[in-house]
Amino acid sequence: MQLALWQRRHHSRFLRRTRAEQHHRHAQCGTSNGKITLRSAHGTVELKSSFGAIEASDIAKGIRAVTGNGSITLTDIGGDTFAKTSFGSVSADRINGNLIVENTNGSITARNVRVMRKRPLLSPV
Repeated sequence: MQLALWQRRHHSRFLRRTRAEQHHRHAQCGTSNGKITLRSAHGTVELKSSFGAIEASDIAKGIRAVTGNGSITLTDIGGDTFAKTSFGSVSADRINGNLIVENTNGSITARNVRVMRKRPLLSPV
């Protein structure tokens, strides 16, 4: 019960911060063990987790998603996409930009990727 209450408080703070950051067209979110789900962002997005899964859809510009042990699912991304995990699967669908995926032990599925000829804006760091 306390964890759910903390997550609701944390989530509402994240939403307020994200709405404020939309003016700057960039949003960031990070967690250690929880799952991150993000839908419908207007700018670039950076999501980071150590053990949780990452799901993002309807992102107008590029995304950078990094997790240590979780899966990554990215759908309807309007720009360059970078995804990195060590033990989870990566699924990318309807990516309108360059796609870079780093995965050590999991599967990679990519569908409907429109590769741009320019150099990606989101570099693997």
